[in-house]
Amino acid sequence: MIRDPDSKELRCTACKLCAQACPGRCIEVSGENKKVVSYRLDLTKCLFCGLCVEACPFEALGMTQELVKPVDNRGDLLLTLETLAMPAGDPMPGVLPSTVGGDLRPGKKPFVPKGKAATAEAGGE
Repeated sequence: MIRDPDSKELRCTACKLCAQACPGRCIEVSGENKKVVSYRLDLTKCLFCGLCVEACPFEALGMTQELVKPVDNRGDLLLTLETLAMPAGDPMPGVLPSTVGGDLRPGKKPFVPKGKAATAEAGGE
């Protein structure tokens, strides 16, 4: 779960597009007032395909390049909002660069938060 660099709030609006795009049906999302309240990712069902990251219109998800560490019990493979959300201000080690601050693939436009769209069009930043 990726935070906005300026406000330090999670970018996730609980739109559930990631859960809809997931072929393994391993994501459960709920939210209120466009804020995520709970997020659950079951790694025992995850295909690590990245379709959830691709489907997110707010670039609120990222995939790491780190391998899953060995675990002692299956409960450690059920990730929640608390375990997925990086603390505010912490670096994101291993997160693919295309998932932070905009999609860097050819032909894709970078993510611009709503408040900054008007400033960027006016030539501000």
